[in-house]
Amino acid sequence: MSNGAHGDTGKQGMILIVVLWAVSLMTLTVVALSALSQKSLSLAGVETDRMRTELALEAGTAAAEALIMAEKPENRAFFDGKPVVLDSGSGRIVEIRIRDASGLVDLNRADPVLIEQFIKANIKDPETAGVLIKAILGMRPEPKPGSELGANGTSQRPQTLQQTQTTAGQASSGQPASNQTEDGARPPAMAIASIGQLYGIEGVPDEILDKLLPLITLYSSQGGRINPLAAPNEVLLSIPGLGNRELAVFDTARKRRQPQSTEVQAALSALEKFAVLGEARSFVVSVTLVQGPGLIAGSSLTASIVTDDNGTEAFQVMAWSW
Repeated sequence: MSNGAHGDTGKQGMILIVVLWAVSLMTLTVVALSALSQKSLSLAGVETDRMRTELALEAGTAAAEALIMAEKPENRAFFDGKPVVLDSGSGRIVEIRIRDASGLVDLNRADPVLIEQFIKANIKDPETAGVLIKAILGMRPEPKPGSELGANGTSQRPQTLQQTQTTAGQASSGQPASNQTEDGARPPAMAIASIGQLYGIEGVPDEILDKLLPLITLYSSQGGRINPLAAPNEVLLSIPGLGNRELAVFDTARKRRQPQSTEVQAALSALEKFAVLGEARSFVVSVTLVQGPGLIAGSSLTASIVTDDNGTEAFQVMAWSW
């Protein structure tokens, strides 16, 4: 009897060990599945916030387009990048900056003298400035009489993003670019199809290009000449021949919103090769998310847009960066 009792006890002990082992394994499995589920939920939440953020930035760009359309055409030249804070709905606060693209230096259309003066004024190292000037002018095609790259102020409609990508794709594949745009006009030469091309220039540090980036464009609508009422100081001060008198005249015109004064016209006449006041058609829009539920605060979007009188939409997007 004693031996049988001990045998039963041994079997019960083994069964208990197996049961405890199975319970432990199941517990570990449940914990692992729970951790995996939490991670999946967290990733899904991050992705949801990212998509919500992108949509909020795009909504901010649409709001900027509405602000442009709300202004009379003759007043759009006054868009100089001043911040406007808006509630885009549900407590989502965005900061919008709109600037006439002609207030920036157009690397494709600006007069070479203006580009040289601008780079030298904003890059302290003469050697680096020389390398960048040579590279930019080397990427541009030789201007032809009456072309948009000339300094005569001839203005053609800038290429849209789709046209720019098509031109760049044809160039990289060795195919000839189309001779005409949809409206029958010859498209402007787009030697520099993307600002990103500058980051491949040997001898020019990225941090220098980062500082120049907010001051340059590829999509002005005044043949490369500067709108002094929309230009930041770094651009305005680099205009050849511009002195303190002209600075004061343009500053007064901007504050009083009086671009047609005799003083302004005289200043423009003296600087006609590099400065002009005309209808603003191209704009640089910057949108930054300030706060809001489910948004990644501080996220930003910069877009270059152009009014499109011949299209089905009021604006065409030419380029954007996140």
